[in-house]
Amino acid sequence: MGGSSNLNMLVVSFCESIKEDPSLSEFFGNFAFKDLSVLEEELLMAALVEPEGENEIQSRRSRVALRHYQLFQSGLNERHFDVLSKHLKFALEESWVSEDVIQDCERHFASLRPIFEHA
Repeated sequence: MGGSSNLNMLVVSFCESIKEDPSLSEFFGNFAFKDLSVLEEELLMAALVEPEGENEIQSRRSRVALRHYQLFQSGLNERHFDVLSKHLKFALEESWVSEDVIQDCERHFASLRPIFEHA
């Protein structure tokens, strides 16, 4: 997908899209953009960066669950994850990523959905 500058652009686009979505405002509306960027970059890294082993996969998922815990307590769930997934696709398209890479990213991102189920 590219280097760190491409990832930074993706995170910014992803977060801007999230901040503009009224259906997510109760969860992310009060976040400062910098704080939201840190939170969502961690989510994207957990999904899109190749782990070095099974332990790292579990560690990343646990970190995502822990960082989103208060949001889960406020009602963030798998329906909202699906909305986040749409925002990711939009951010990828806006970054001129090819369709095959978008599909790979969506598949990897979807692997995090169970964290948001029954949260």
